[in-house]
This record gives sequence, C-alpha cells and structure tokens, in this order.
Amino acid sequence: MQVVITVVNFVKSRDLNCRLLKDLCSTENAEQSTLLLYTAVRWISRGSTLKRVFILRNEVKDFLHNRKKENAIFFQMICSLLALRS
Repeated sequence: MQVVITVVNFVKSRDLNCRLLKDLCSTENAEQSTLLLYTAVRWISRGSTLKRVFILRNEVKDFLHNRKKENAIFFQMICSLLALRS
C-alpha cells in the first residue's frame, strides 16, 4: 500500500503530472483518466484509491517509466503480481 500511496502522491502533487497522466489515459482510451487522492483519515478512500490505481495500472506504469520515477520498478512488480492473481 505504501508504494501505491507514494505513486498517487507523486502524480497528484504537481499539476503537470496530473495533466500528463490525464493525456496519457486519453490517448490509451482508459476507463478512467485521473487518480484519487488517498487520505488516511477516511478508511473508505483506501479501497477507492486502490481500485482506481488497479484500473489505471498500465497507464500509471507507463507514466512512471516515462518520468523516470524510482518507484516505477516497485509499481511494475506489484502490477505483475496482480496480473498473476487475475
């Protein structure tokens, strides 16, 4: 969960990152175009955030790889594990 929170915070922390991810999602014809911000105060946001990241996992993986973010490797491993389970 910590890697997902770090990735979401990286994307949501700057408007440029949000716009770049939104553009990437629109070119990839993704179901969703934005990530939800995770707040530890509201426990329900954890499930919503994880669901949205799961839906956009391929786009987020490409975005992190293009931005050369250090969490891209960890996020890719998580996506690989999720792919094995489904």
